[in-house]
Amino acid sequence: MYIGEENCQITNFLIDDAFQKKGLGTKAAAICIRFLQKEYNATRVSVPVERKNLIAQKFWGNLGFHFSDCIENGYIYMRLTL
Repeated sequence: MYIGEENCQITNFLIDDAFQKKGLGTKAAAICIRFLQKEYNATRVSVPVERKNLIAQKFWGNLGFHFSDCIENGYIYMRLTL
């Protein structure tokens, strides 16, 4: 994770193939979001997602993240306002 003054990010989030599609990613992401909110008073969380990674985009979208206008080095940032 990256902790910025006005923007916290979940930067490298992966679940091993053997453990995917079991709900663990959703639970882990929720824990990360709650941690950022509680420990750093985060009001917004961002996550960089490869533009071509539609599965990751759907995953984060299901958690309430929305696409932003920020695109850097082939990654689009999705954001969740808390």
